[in-house]
Amino acid sequence: MDFHYLRRTICIWGDLVKLRYGSKKSDSPALWKRMKKYVQSMARVFHGFRLDNAHSTPLIVGEYFIRKARNVNKSLMIFAELFTGSGDIDAIFCKRIGINALVRELNHNRTPNDIYNNLHWLSRAQEVSVGALKHLPFIDIASNSHKKILTPHQTKSVVYD
Repeated sequence: MDFHYLRRTICIWGDLVKLRYGSKKSDSPALWKRMKKYVQSMARVFHGFRLDNAHSTPLIVGEYFIRKARNVNKSLMIFAELFTGSGDIDAIFCKRIGINALVRELNHNRTPNDIYNNLHWLSRAQEVSVGALKHLPFIDIASNSHKKILTPHQTKSVVYD
């Protein structure tokens, strides 16, 4: 048994199945062959994958299957849910698996400030966070032209007809 299961520190979701790939294809050849066929067939149909709970899948497994999927669909987008708790470990997953974007849950934030702090940490930004609007262009819909550039503080006084 795994430590996390004994300590009950893991949330068991009904939509997740833990497969035992082993550390190489020869550990479970039928499973690796079946899943290779599956991900390649899905890559023919879909433009992107969402890897749920990607942090619990061994890197070698993620690398192999995403590489096989991208052999079929070179422009396949990979969105992944990672809860490693470390930006450095997240970066390793992103680089080795080829993750294009991370999926994060913001429903645990209690205030707008919590959301801002999480976005700032997740973006690894030094000055401006993801979602910060340094300059917000005001577009006149009728003429489709830019009227002026507004800062976020100025947007409060804008009246839209």
